Amino acid sequence: MKLDSEEFEYLNRKFPRSEKSADIGKRAEEIIRYYFKHKYPNCKFLKPPDGSDLEIEWESGKMVIEIKGTSDNHLSWQKLKVSSQKSYEMLRKGLPVYRVTNVFDREPVIYVLKYSHDFNLVEEKRWAFKLIR
Repeated sequence: MKLDSEEFEYLNRKFPRSEKSADIGKRAEEIIRYYFKHKYPNCKFLKPPDGSDLEIEWESGKMVIEIKGTSDNHLSWQKLKVSSQKSYEMLRKGLPVYRVTNVFDREPVIYVLKYSHDFNLVEEKRWAFKLIR
């Protein structure tokens, strides 16, 4: 996804470069909002159900998603974790994960990942993502 100058400048002001996962997550969510606004200009963002990050509604559809961001330029599977039981259950039922890499770049990359197709969940203190080959 290519951010326009105004979007990129806004992100840099509101969510400056940081190594804190919470800051990266907030920036990733904003990037996903831009992504859906580009795709569905009249979409609305609603309060998501517990265990998810964002609900998007547009003229002909609606979806709930999980968002995971990283400053890395690759998926960084080892960093993907699930922190709540509710999120774990929703992922197992098909909640898509929008993985945003390069969150501090002008052209972040968005991957859409699905449980049992792209990854499994391995129980640890939290659940770790494991690549399916």
